[in-house]
Amino acid sequence: MSGLASLLDRLGAIPDNSGMDMGGGRRPIWAGPMWLGRLEREGHMKRLLLGTTALIAAAAMAGTAQAADKIRLSVSGYGNFAAAYVDQDVPAGSSLREFGYAQETEVHFKGTTTLDNGIVVGFRAELELDRDETSGTLGSADLIDEVYFHVTTGFGEIQVGSQDGIGDQFGVFSPIVSQTSNQGTRVNDSEIYFFQTNAGGKFRPVPLRTDLSLSDDNLKMIYMTPRLAGFQLGVSYMPEPTKGYSGFSDRRDNESEQGDILEAGVNYNGKFDMVSLKAYAAYVTGSSENGTQDDLEDWGAGVQVKFAFESFDLAIGGSYRDANAGVTSTTSSDNLSVSAVDDNIDSEIWDAGVVVSSGPWSLGANYITGETADAGTNLEGTAWEVDLGYAMGPGINLTLGYQNWNYERDSGTFSTVSGTDEADADVVYLEFAFST
Repeated sequence: MSGLASLLDRLGAIPDNSGMDMGGGRRPIWAGPMWLGRLEREGHMKRLLLGTTALIAAAAMAGTAQAADKIRLSVSGYGNFAAAYVDQDVPAGSSLREFGYAQETEVHFKGTTTLDNGIVVGFRAELELDRDETSGTLGSADLIDEVYFHVTTGFGEIQVGSQDGIGDQFGVFSPIVSQTSNQGTRVNDSEIYFFQTNAGGKFRPVPLRTDLSLSDDNLKMIYMTPRLAGFQLGVSYMPEPTKGYSGFSDRRDNESEQGDILEAGVNYNGKFDMVSLKAYAAYVTGSSENGTQDDLEDWGAGVQVKFAFESFDLAIGGSYRDANAGVTSTTSSDNLSVSAVDDNIDSEIWDAGVVVSSGPWSLGANYITGETADAGTNLEGTAWEVDLGYAMGPGINLTLGYQNWNYERDSGTFSTVSGTDEADADVVYLEFAFST
């Protein structure tokens, strides 16, 4: 056995696949769940990630590790500004303005260099410009999104640092009308959102989003294979929810949270004459550190197909998410919670959409629905939208749209919004968006 193969064998990157359990268990069908469960139980996936890292490191040292130039950072980013008219339920004795503004912007610092042996080394950091409060209902000290390093060789790409996991990076969802920039005012994982409580915060009892993002941008290690025949595989590992530290890592492993979060996924990107196809499937699992919760299971899949006809393009698609995580508030939840993991909870969210584009114009419709639970209260949410988009220029878009939001609960009332067990909102908005 060669020295490199011996190293990988000691790290466990070459697992023993004998005796696979093909029994039951709560696993997604697509995941080939029994081998994934075996990897999870015996720790092979973590060792596989470390072994792959060693492989790429060995490849990096095989040649002359000299850079033609130092990494030089460039600046990019995106921004969204929206004005909206909102007609929503308001409890008796409260008053909300019917017209408002909202914006969401980021600046990205990124750079790469190519070593003399062909290996690409890079860095990326993302700064959220609109988070200028550090306390209060809407404030947040989390001014930085991702900060990570990446190394790319013929064996694939390694990312290390504060970065989203494989489940989030591989995601494919329904299409949106914004052709060349990020669309913030959307019903799936809204970056700009206008439905609120009488206390001034967001009213979002059901997090209507199908992205697998529960590992957030905590410190992790990620590996992605090279793309082969349109397919790419990936795996990521987050030992502990660690972010916001400078030169330090909290390694306590007996807290009331999910640790050892492993993610595995596959995505496809291909084109056949006039048809373009994107698809993905991914699975996320974690472990309750002190046993007060069940172990996290969160999986999803999505597909988007685009037809390029002579005079117009047609894009259709959708995505699905299923998790045993609920929420910790019946008022506002930006995502399912890793603090509410229970096998008795079955949160399901799915979306679908269609967009027709011709020249700079796009017309689209999107729908999303989901259900979850908080401490025994079952919650349901639905939203749909119709949008007209216009590409003003490269990376510059204008979107006019209408959204309808509806939330329901099986017990109690939404006291800060409608005062009943159901709440609705209608939103008409105009959004300006750019990206670089």
